[in-house]
Amino acid sequence: MPKAKATASSAKFQKKLVQDFPTNFLIQANSKSSYSIIKQIGFGGFGRIYSCCPTEDKKKLYAVKIEYRTQKKLDFLGIPRYYGSGKVVSPSNEECRFLITDLFASDLESSLSKGTHSLKDIPAIAIRTLHSLRYIHSVGYAHADLKAANLLKNGSGVEYFLLDFGIASLYQTTNGVHKEEIVDKKRKHDGTLEFSPRDSHTGLIPTRRWDMESFFINIVHWLARASDSHLQSDICAALPWTAPVKDPKVREKVTPALMEKVAQLKFKAFEDPKSWLASVKLDKFPALFDLFGEISNLTYKQEPDYVKIEKILRNLQCQLPSPDQRKKRASNRQAGASSSPAPDMRSPAVKRTRLSQKKSTNEDAHPVLNYAQLAIVEQLQSKPKVKSTIKKQISNSSVLADLSIISEDSSLKEAESNNNQETIGGIQLDQPERSDKVTQAKAY
Repeated sequence: MPKAKATASSAKFQKKLVQDFPTNFLIQANSKSSYSIIKQIGFGGFGRIYSCCPTEDKKKLYAVKIEYRTQKKLDFLGIPRYYGSGKVVSPSNEECRFLITDLFASDLESSLSKGTHSLKDIPAIAIRTLHSLRYIHSVGYAHADLKAANLLKNGSGVEYFLLDFGIASLYQTTNGVHKEEIVDKKRKHDGTLEFSPRDSHTGLIPTRRWDMESFFINIVHWLARASDSHLQSDICAALPWTAPVKDPKVREKVTPALMEKVAQLKFKAFEDPKSWLASVKLDKFPALFDLFGEISNLTYKQEPDYVKIEKILRNLQCQLPSPDQRKKRASNRQAGASSSPAPDMRSPAVKRTRLSQKKSTNEDAHPVLNYAQLAIVEQLQSKPKVKSTIKKQISNSSVLADLSIISEDSSLKEAESNNNQETIGGIQLDQPERSDKVTQAKAY
């Protein structure tokens, strides 16, 4: 595998790359299955990839990824706990799928409408969202639908969980290689029209760059929503390209012509960020321009410098004014909401939804939501320890394993070419204790 050009952050990480494992080295899974290392077939910022085989059947080949445990401990990772999933027949005799996760009380969009958060809260929320995105990216997925309505929480505070992986997509092949930059006109305007990146309007598949540009768009939107001067009658006022779809009736059925108009306005705003941010009174914060530059200059396959982005967000938090007159702001917003109801951002203009997943030729394959949520942050320890992940493909369907195993057989390659509907085993990690045991059944 050719070595990619390293960024400053990835170069720093590569110094900690796990030591090479020799041929015939045995690794033991929690399931008590053991595998024998054959040879290294690649490496990247998250570890080394080897071919391996089960000790009981050396004719079967798999791929194993081995990496150090992360040394920096996170006190929170906004990925909801996965309790279970399956299929159920509805009262109208339709076959549905369901997913059981934690039950959450409110979403960020609702909190912003109520004036719950100050400007200084937004970078804190963004940093936690960045951690969630970074973890999702580390297992090969792009979320592809980041927005405030998909960030949910229980209680007060800024600890939001990222949900709705309905159109999440693998940006890597099953052996860890980034997919090529190929335009697919059928994928044009995928995602939520207001918050999708420029890549969505050209028909490119979701990638880390996709998520990060959407991340910046959302931050601008959140800052405007948390601002005292923001008009609640137009909750997307910070996003100038949303003007053509501002009317709720238009949003119910957005035509291709309107999508193209939105795309043109979005490209125009990104060409002149100074005018864009000045129009919403956010041009007085240098860190916001630093964030724009860091994200807008990402190449298609480039890994974002998450550490640098987090530092920029912390600088932004220092530059933002302290909260004042929060009660007055909240009462003003409630009064404005009663006279001019704001459109529901939880049902935005979306072309591609979870229903499109039905086109998969693999009827038994679980959607990517299960596996992105199965990988919960591991309990971090002071000394680096080696962990291994193996992904196993059985009967064209992924199964949960203590080590996530990727099969190299023909069925996996066939799944990879099947309209990006390949499935990938979840990573079984230690999960942090949680007190909330309430679950919900969510159809998807």
